[in-house]
Amino acid sequence: RLRQAEQIEQTLRDGESVYVFPEGTFTPQVGVRPFQLGAFQAAARAARPVVPIALCGTRRFLRDDTYLPRPTRLEIRVGPPIEPRPADAAASWQEIVRLRDTAREWIAREAGEPLL
Repeated sequence: RLRQAEQIEQTLRDGESVYVFPEGTFTPQVGVRPFQLGAFQAAARAARPVVPIALCGTRRFLRDDTYLPRPTRLEIRVGPPIEPRPADAAASWQEIVRLRDTAREWIAREAGEPLL
């Protein structure tokens, strides 16, 4: 994961966008699982904003105990950018956690799911 975070950071420094599913998995359990920190660390170090995206309706699309998708309506909600704080604090633990927690809380609220 450390190497992946370094690759993400370099990609961000190169001016590219990166899409990450920070939960690291998909489970049938309702709720937003804890997020991995790597992408948020990369964003903080590269001084690039995090744009949270909530996928609404995915649990109806992939129901419990099956990998067969069902026809349903999905909604994608794009949140406001979460800017990292100034460069001297960008790579601090507190800043990485702030970026993660702010994004996670927004996604859970918009998706209508509890935080796990």
